[in-house]
Amino acid sequence: KGLTEYAVAVGTWVDCFPTFASLDAVKLHATVTGPGLVYPQNVTSADFALQVEDDPYRNTEEGQGFPDQLFYKAAFYAAGARIDYPWAWRFHPLATSVSDAADVTEGEDDSKVQTTVLPQQPAQDPFPVGFLPEVDYGQLQALTRTLHVGGWVNFSFTIGSSTLNLEAMPLVRLTSHLENAGIYDRCYDLGGFEKSGETCWLYEKLKSVCIQVKSSGGWSLNQRNAGLGSSYGCHYDSGKWTPFEYERVEIHSGPGTVWPRPDGSADFTQVGVEVRSAQDPLFGAMELTSGGLSFGWTEEEEDVLSLVLLVVGIALVLQPLCIGYRRYRSWAKGGHPSRNWRRYRAQDTFDQYRHRDAAEMIGMRYETHDDL
Repeated sequence: KGLTEYAVAVGTWVDCFPTFASLDAVKLHATVTGPGLVYPQNVTSADFALQVEDDPYRNTEEGQGFPDQLFYKAAFYAAGARIDYPWAWRFHPLATSVSDAADVTEGEDDSKVQTTVLPQQPAQDPFPVGFLPEVDYGQLQALTRTLHVGGWVNFSFTIGSSTLNLEAMPLVRLTSHLENAGIYDRCYDLGGFEKSGETCWLYEKLKSVCIQVKSSGGWSLNQRNAGLGSSYGCHYDSGKWTPFEYERVEIHSGPGTVWPRPDGSADFTQVGVEVRSAQDPLFGAMELTSGGLSFGWTEEEEDVLSLVLLVVGIALVLQPLCIGYRRYRSWAKGGHPSRNWRRYRAQDTFDQYRHRDAAEMIGMRYETHDDL
């Protein structure tokens, strides 16, 4: 379901690929200010590198049965560490074909064995020390009653002659939410701590940044949801398309600490930043599948399932039909079923009274004249 629309998105991307993959002067700039910085920022810019790889459906179980025209080459610009997207676990590489392996005898070329695995993603150089300074967890500033922050970062992207500025976001944040009491309290399982009552506090630090861009004379941020102000990210997040992703940090301070916090300070050398085209079919697949990236079963798989269910249904119905047919034949031999039933019912009533009379005469054969 939705493969027709997905095929259109792939066709559009094939036409846009040469232009997007030939961009030059793609740079990232960052300005870090605010409380909690362990040392001042001493590197303010970083270069992006073009990354070209297969689409996520190629050589996976989810892509089995796809026609060849639905596979494509993805292109994006990356800086820092490789981003580990949460949707990546949905794709399972094709297993080794057992039948092919069985056909290879000793002494033959084992290249016949079809082993299909996902390609290893190329490693990327992390950001240099000082580009995103470390933040002390103990020096956060209370922004609201439920939010404490440390270190503000302003990212800006340069693509050719276009400059794209993002809103300021905290490098570290401490957020709170309510948890159910008793056995339903999941605060400590989430890596947080409870300050008072059922209020659970969680530490989070910036993990990745990814934006979508489009070309309309120049390059600009692509707002996928007109009702939201920052829906130009790569994380579907129930249709919010957030550009920033945070990861939780577990606390290690012992009991009795006024504000428990993680050990040391927050390090951001493993943060990843990417720039992707709004025409990337991956985003269209997310919208068509509500973030699940599964188009359902193919027509061939549905035909096989229909056949299996038909056979199982016939097997389940066959036995009751045989039982009903045998009973009908027995009734037919004894006359009309209703009259036959009344005849047996009358016989049952006669036997009931006969057994009752017999019960009243129990012991009478031992009776003597003296007992009377």
